[in-house]
Amino acid sequence: MCAYRIHLDSDELARLEQFVKTGNHGAREIMRAWILIKSHEGKSAQEIHDELKVTPKTISKVRRRYASEGLDAALVEKPRLGPHKKVTPEIEAHVTALACEAPPTGHKHVTIARIKEQLAGRFNITLSFGTVQSILKHHNLKPWKKSPGAFPASTPLLSVA
Repeated sequence: MCAYRIHLDSDELARLEQFVKTGNHGAREIMRAWILIKSHEGKSAQEIHDELKVTPKTISKVRRRYASEGLDAALVEKPRLGPHKKVTPEIEAHVTALACEAPPTGHKHVTIARIKEQLAGRFNITLSFGTVQSILKHHNLKPWKKSPGAFPASTPLLSVA
């Protein structure tokens, strides 16, 4: 016997059925939708576990969140605890801007070490070599291969077609 009985109205049921059919959502959200649909059909936690291969604890949590907070809260995952990300979009913007600058006089390329120096000097931000490297990789920037900055002088920034 489940602690929370799930009775979806016709609009919620139609929304969930569309939700699982489109495939435009994350796997966990789709799994939660299936749990609610199966619960609405009157299936026990054990039957849902056997069909969907999710733990009874997950089934109980989804049912409880639906009963206490509603459909939207039952579908989405609450933010997890843990440290906040050190690299914010603002820091990423600083790194990419520095990578796109022209190299300093006497140098052919902008290096990761130079970007780290500039971050510390201009913005009082300290990042590891690997973190700067990851940010550049994420934005597909390789300033040490291009001169000056991220774009060669001969490459037009806007193409006229």
